[in-house]
Formats: sequence, structure tokens, C-alpha cells
Amino acid sequence: MSTGTPHPLAKRPVVAINATEPRFESCNIAINNDLVGILFQDQILYANQRLESNVLGVWAWKTGDMLLRLPSTLDHVVETMCFLSSSHILVGWRTLFYREGINRQVMPSLDVYEFSKGVDAQPSKRFLLPKMKETATVLEFSICCDSTPTPSQYCPRPFYTSPDHRICKVQISLGDELDGMLTRESPMTLLLFTHTFLRDYKPMGAILGEGTSTTIVPWELWGESTRLTLWNSPASVYSICVNGLRVIRKISTGVQQHFKIQLCDFNPYAVSSIESLPGKPTSTYRYVNSAMESTFNMHIFTQQVYTPLPYLEVTTKRSFEARDVMLDHDNVYLVRVSVTFSRSRDLVV
Repeated sequence: MSTGTPHPLAKRPVVAINATEPRFESCNIAINNDLVGILFQDQILYANQRLESNVLGVWAWKTGDMLLRLPSTLDHVVETMCFLSSSHILVGWRTLFYREGINRQVMPSLDVYEFSKGVDAQPSKRFLLPKMKETATVLEFSICCDSTPTPSQYCPRPFYTSPDHRICKVQISLGDELDGMLTRESPMTLLLFTHTFLRDYKPMGAILGEGTSTTIVPWELWGESTRLTLWNSPASVYSICVNGLRVIRKISTGVQQHFKIQLCDFNPYAVSSIESLPGKPTSTYRYVNSAMESTFNMHIFTQQVYTPLPYLEVTTKRSFEARDVMLDHDNVYLVRVSVTFSRSRDLVV
């Protein structure tokens, strides 16, 4: 980026993908060591309706080889994605609830794909959400999980969170159709370890395509490995709120652009460090370990939503002026917006 020239290690520095129309509205990009995933977001005109027609492509950026291509269908939209490892990617699929004649048997899901299975591979595992009543649907999916780099001369930090023990944040916006009107519900946020998606489950799935099978994982087999929260996800692209075993977020104080900062640590050994804190800590601490049965959105779900994953909650006593908050392995970053013509942003570490 400093020279404006292609990366010297990239054999083919430009990636290409076939599109239904010669344009894309926007894209989301994720990088994991030698892999790059691009989710192209677009729409097509079908039966006088504009329908999402997103396409996900994954490449080995050094060689330029495509490893996976997932196009949307008329019933199923590829909505979001994140890398779970150097061999796996997690993809969120949702249904087009507003299209007439939609196949109600197609359910929203979180699918795990293995790059070794080929460009047009079927998912190796499909994780189902809690069962919902027929009038309910998933409006939006959002997955957030940081990438664990491979230590090298360019990345000298010796210790990182194990790739299969990172925290993954899945936010799901729900809607319910009542009397012909769609009502948007509060978002549901699930926090869980990436190994929940990577471990093996007893095969319960059906064959999806000749010679290829997908293991179906119902909610009751993986829901108890999660923590459900009512947190709202920051809308800004400048927010990086998950890193390793920690999640960071803003807590409103009632004063505009002033927030307390809350860090949630899912390291099971983090609680032991509380005893060694100095006499007058600048933050409050709370260990959340209750095996809570959530009543949140229970008018939508038709089965129990039980999420007992524990964590340590650390909240600052003072407030900070910030628009966004970000996190890496060693630092917390606050982003402030200057009220000027250029609307420049100040980064405070």
C-alpha cells in the first residue's frame, strides 16, 4: 500500500469472478495468512423484484488459485463469512423471506466449508439455529472473528491464541411477520469458541448432492457451548471488537459520544488474576458464570435457548470520548471524530 504496486509474492495480483451482472454494489474482505476471502454483495432483478445475489470467493493470494466459490440462489443468500482456520471457513446463509413462492424448507444456517473439498464443495457441517415459528425469519447475519497470524520475521510476536480457541461473535437480526407487516426484533448475539464449529459431531445429516454429505448439527447439540447476549453490534466499519479470547464494546453513559469501555474475557483462567489487582482498580469486575435460560425473543423461538458459556467482565469506571472502540492483542484503541470540514479521525491508544 505504501508503493501502490502489486505484492511481490502474488503470482496473479488481480482476482476475477463471474458475475450475474457486470457490477457489484460493495464487498467484504477477510484475510487469513495466505488466504483472502471476498464477499461480493449485489442484487438481480427477478419477477419484478430486486433480490440479493451475493457471491463468495476464496483465493490463495500468492498463487491466485480459487479455493471456493459460493453463489447465492433464489431461496438462499450467502450473507457473511469468517475464517475458522487455514483450512476452514464459516459462512452464514439466510433465506429471502420477502420473495413470493419461497421454499420454507430452506432454513438459515451457519455452514462450515473445507477448502480441500474443491471449489464447488458442499459444507462439511451445517449448524442450525433454534427452531422458530413459521412467521419468523432471519433478516441479517453478521460474523466476527479475528485471524491468527503465523509467526514469522514479519510477525515476530511469539504467542497468539490458538486458532481453534478464539472467540467468534455471531449476530442475528430477527423479524416476525404479523398481520402482513414485518416487525424487526432486537438482535441476538451469540459468543462461542471456534472449536465448537471445528470439532466432530455424530453424523445426523442428509446427502446434499451425489457423493457428498453434510453433517447437520441441531441447536441442542451446540447451543450450550454459547453465550447469548443482547449487545448491539457497532455499525461502523472502523470497529474491530473481537480479538483472541476477548470481546470489547462501548457502554452508553447518557452523554453523547462518551462511553465506558467494557472488555469481556472468555479465558477460563482470567478470573484468577482479579486477586492480584492493585488496591484501587480503575475498573469494575464481574464474573458471569450463571447458566442462564434466556427468555429473549421466546415468542419467536419454539425451543429452549440455553447459553451457559462463562466470562470475566471488566468495565471502566470513567468514561471516554469515542466514536468507536477497537482491540488487538496488546492495546485498546479509541477512535474520535474531529468536528472539522474534513471530519478527520483521531486514534487514541
